[in-house]
Amino acid sequence: MSRKLGIIVPYRNRHSHLKRFLDRLPKYLDNRNYNYEIIIVQQDNASAFNRGTLCNIGFQEAKRLRCDYVVFHDVDMLPINVDYSFSSFPIHLATQDLPFETYFGGITLFPVEDFDKIDGFSNLYWGWGFEDDDLMYRCIKNNIQLDRTSKKFDNQNRGTIKLNGTNAYITSPNIIKYTRDFSFGIQLTLDKITLDHTKNSDTFTIFSVEGFDFRIFYSSFKRFSVQFFDTNNKFYQLYSSIFEGSQNFLFINYIAKERTLIFYIDGIEVGRQKLTSTLKNYGNKKDIFLGCSPKKEHYFNGSIEKFLIFERTLKIEEIKSLCSKPDIGCSSNYGEYKSSLFLKTYYDSRFIHNYRLIDLSSNDNPGDIFNAHITLLGSKNVKVFHKPKRRKSRYETLNHESNGFLNGRWKDDLTRWNQLRYTNEVLNGRYDKVQDGLSSLEFTLHGKSRKGKVHYLNVGI
Repeated sequence: MSRKLGIIVPYRNRHSHLKRFLDRLPKYLDNRNYNYEIIIVQQDNASAFNRGTLCNIGFQEAKRLRCDYVVFHDVDMLPINVDYSFSSFPIHLATQDLPFETYFGGITLFPVEDFDKIDGFSNLYWGWGFEDDDLMYRCIKNNIQLDRTSKKFDNQNRGTIKLNGTNAYITSPNIIKYTRDFSFGIQLTLDKITLDHTKNSDTFTIFSVEGFDFRIFYSSFKRFSVQFFDTNNKFYQLYSSIFEGSQNFLFINYIAKERTLIFYIDGIEVGRQKLTSTLKNYGNKKDIFLGCSPKKEHYFNGSIEKFLIFERTLKIEEIKSLCSKPDIGCSSNYGEYKSSLFLKTYYDSRFIHNYRLIDLSSNDNPGDIFNAHITLLGSKNVKVFHKPKRRKSRYETLNHESNGFLNGRWKDDLTRWNQLRYTNEVLNGRYDKVQDGLSSLEFTLHGKSRKGKVHYLNVGI
């Protein structure tokens, strides 16, 4: 007899989705000779939806049915080509369009032993989001088999400016000619972020100019963003995809004749915007702020390694050269980089005198450092990144209203609380010794039925 699979579907108020799911999945499994049970765990309407708890309840039922492994399956994902076969370690199966590298939701397979070992899902995430991030964290903390990649940062005891996220920042003379072509770049290292529970969302400013602010920031949505206005005060914003904490080199190109602003990260274009009129002229402001907004808020927690301003737009090949060899000086041309003569401001955090950044472009535009710590990044630092093991898959996703973020904040306030709990408390280890999961599962069973290989549990939590 083949290994027995339990497919667990956390569910509430999606009748049309459930009908299509049950029309598709049993036929798909039968045609491939799987030995399976499907467990629909329906939550009543007495409280906010709790996916983690419903999955834990379904897992207990799967064990009672003597399943060897389980798949936690969203009801709006219908298989086209998904491999549900047994694995001795967790496998992420919702891999068609990954929103980010550590994504662990949608369709996730666990052998029973591993899910028991991590004590299942947390029961503390109500509403939408972060229960799958927490699940990934539990796998890491319990040494469950995952994919691991590493990135070497050969910094050779590189000096850097550490901004504390509280009151540290840098100012630079605002010498950009905003009516002409220009480029600027910022090399930085992200640090662990702490979120402000009094706010709906958090922004950590990297670059800003006062007025109708021109700024670059990292957000609590783990995205880099650039915001700016044109001469008609029309607002524009470009978002990156999700980035986890690491070293990054950000570049902005503005092509005046084409009225186009382009945003690059690590030599890759992440967004471009053609303006309806020319870029707002921010040249009447004295300073550029690195690490905070002009109002001295939204402070950045991390390190600034380089800041460069060019009085021309760089070619993509030049940006790639600068990003691929971040420890080579920029005062002279090398490789594809040909624009050193157009360099108007150039800071490298290894070159500081009297708590000021020396302008290595020889244009005498020093940077002033406030409340920052001058330190070393360390040599040959290796950062390990964990991500789920995966199988390629194809599936149909049924339409439903997105529960993500809109206009700079989460649609649902409960998602913000989930984010605060996960980022500020779980990642800082405060829940490591708290019983939360299968060991603390509480629910009321309102009804139970079966139709062939499909089991229905109606529960209150």
